Amino acid sequence: MAPTTTRRSGHSRRAQYGVFTGYVFAGAGALLGALLLAASLFKPDLMSAPRTAANDAVAPVAEANAVVRTESRGLIENVRGYLRAGRQNEALRKEVLAAAEAADDKAKSQNGKKAKKAQQEQGNA
Repeated sequence: MAPTTTRRSGHSRRAQYGVFTGYVFAGAGALLGALLLAASLFKPDLMSAPRTAANDAVAPVAEANAVVRTESRGLIENVRGYLRAGRQNEALRKEVLAAAEAADDKAKSQNGKKAKKAQQEQGNA
């Protein structure tokens, strides 16, 4: 029978040391994180120097990020304005067509009245 590809770490001393080292590093990282959290909560001024250094280190990236965020908002607003203008143009086009039809109807009505008046005058003459 062929050996399995996923052997348990119990068969190899090197694998056991690797797992143990991973657990030690994970525990040390968790402990360090808890200590830093407690220090920042109980003595905030103690962390002001590292916080300032971190802010200074990421300031150029933060400025670039702010520029990109502002430009993307401007782009989104431009697209919204374009779509809004398209809807507004369509509404205005319909309004102009309706006004033109109303003017045509009014002109036809007046032409009809003039024709009737002319016929009446011819009939009276």
